[in-house]
Amino acid sequence: MKEKDNGSHTASSIIGDIFGGNILEREFITKNWKFILYCSFLVIFYISYNFAYNAELIENRKTEQEIKNLNADYSSKYAKLLYKSKRNEIEIMLQKKGSEIKAPKDPAKRIKLE
Repeated sequence: MKEKDNGSHTASSIIGDIFGGNILEREFITKNWKFILYCSFLVIFYISYNFAYNAELIENRKTEQEIKNLNADYSSKYAKLLYKSKRNEIEIMLQKKGSEIKAPKDPAKRIKLE
């Protein structure tokens, strides 16, 4: 491939200039410093946004796991409460503690208001 006289280079010569450091000697950096600064800003913004997003995902996963644990804890406590709220279980618990309270012989009656 032949180079044009207007200063354009082939791809291999541009890559050679970049890795060889010759690009710093030319006017490329001084001509395009605003664009290079803009690209650098976009890269930094992208990296910071990615870190923030990953931190948010980790926090959401922890919160979801905590919700699952709290739900399981609620279910077990609710089951224990239902078990203890049975009348017979309450009577047994009172007898074990030596209470003198006895269960009523007649069932409770409802009073209807008119």
